Amino acid sequence: MTEKTQGAKVSRVYRTKGPPKGNGVSETKAAFNYRSILGYCLGAIGGVCSYNFLSNYGNFYFTDVLKIANSAVVVIMLVVRIFDAAFAPVMGVMIDKFTSRWGRMRHWWLIGSIAVPAFFLLLLMPLPISGITRILFYTIIYLLWNAAYTMVSIPEQLFPNVISRSNQERMKFISVKSVCSSLTGAVLNSVAMPMILFFGSGEASSARGFFLVGLVLSAVIVTGLFLGFLNIREVGVCEAEEKVSLRESLRVAMTSRNLMIFTIALSLFLGIYIGRMSMVAYYCIYNLGSAGSVSMMVAAMSVGSFFPALFVPILCRWVSKRTLAALSTIGVGVSCLMVAVGNFYMAVAGMLLYGLFNWFPILSYGMICELLDEMEVKTHSRPIGIAGSFISMANKIAAAAGCAIFLALLGLSGYAAGETQSAETLRNMNLVINILPAAGMVLACILCMRVKLTNKDARRNEDTLMRRE
Repeated sequence: MTEKTQGAKVSRVYRTKGPPKGNGVSETKAAFNYRSILGYCLGAIGGVCSYNFLSNYGNFYFTDVLKIANSAVVVIMLVVRIFDAAFAPVMGVMIDKFTSRWGRMRHWWLIGSIAVPAFFLLLLMPLPISGITRILFYTIIYLLWNAAYTMVSIPEQLFPNVISRSNQERMKFISVKSVCSSLTGAVLNSVAMPMILFFGSGEASSARGFFLVGLVLSAVIVTGLFLGFLNIREVGVCEAEEKVSLRESLRVAMTSRNLMIFTIALSLFLGIYIGRMSMVAYYCIYNLGSAGSVSMMVAAMSVGSFFPALFVPILCRWVSKRTLAALSTIGVGVSCLMVAVGNFYMAVAGMLLYGLFNWFPILSYGMICELLDEMEVKTHSRPIGIAGSFISMANKIAAAAGCAIFLALLGLSGYAAGETQSAETLRNMNLVINILPAAGMVLACILCMRVKLTNKDARRNEDTLMRRE
């Protein structure tokens, strides 16, 4: 369904003509079916395993298992994530420009089903190398894993765009996928550290324990992504009579005030959220004095993360996504202060709320659809890949800055790997891991409310596009 307008460029939208059977691209009415939902969920499950594990235990693995100095790990995180962030727009362009017999995004999951687990397992493989050779090797492998993960994560973010013009239908689709991802995260976070301790003969910093857990997760990743590729279906192929250039796509995306503010707000939120999650193991082991509490804290967060996918789509009917995003930042900030109290039960309750209010990422999937609708209404151009890569860049930059900054602050707090920490160091660690993140969420809240896109605006854009078709 393309549109010709007087003096305007042709909009790049999905045309539902009848493609040959078996190519994975289906008509609009058939696309929103249980098989596509199953494929979407399986692919998301495959991707979330490696990402969650490295987000929660990546820093600890580099410092306490590989025995790489904190300063070197900070550099590794920055170099790898900056390069990965630069790769995101390239991936967006490839999605906009190249279509296979399966559609625009589905084939990337086929490639990812091989690349993601291969580099993930290689990253967790303890090799007999040391010094600068070790640092360079694991930096390169970490870079390749991030690039492979980008191949599957950007299509995952953009797939709702090829399902329906209805924002409510898109949110339902996102909700089902989010529930599956949350359940997977809850299970993984509950069993990851116990499995490491089991395979590592009771040692949290066991290289053997990390590698064997990686081997198990790699099997799950291969299965999830490949089955996702087999089952997912796209609405149609993007066929514009006039191709929109890369320069024009970038101009449309970068001149969208709402997209830019939303991207910055999401980046700040994720930077704090992901960076702090990489510190939870340190807080549990040293401040709470129990390595076993890591799983309980992370599991509590995962349990809380399960519920937003159930009620957020309902709230979106009456409350704008920008307001819900602001409420998410406030709730996460309060949960950080609860953990800072230092009581184990209060900390578990705080981590439960930490997950319960983590609905900003869920909203981002639906928000990008509304932002693309707004761009298409105003400019008659829908740069799906480029806009999606902006959100992906927010994730990458957030992960790079968040993990690196938190790790640097941890070093400034006086932390020494594998040693008994002083009382002053423990207080400083609490400040870094809990108090500062709560303050950062206040700024994220302010940015969210600067996005000028209400439910009324989104419905008007949706109706406009429906009439054009």
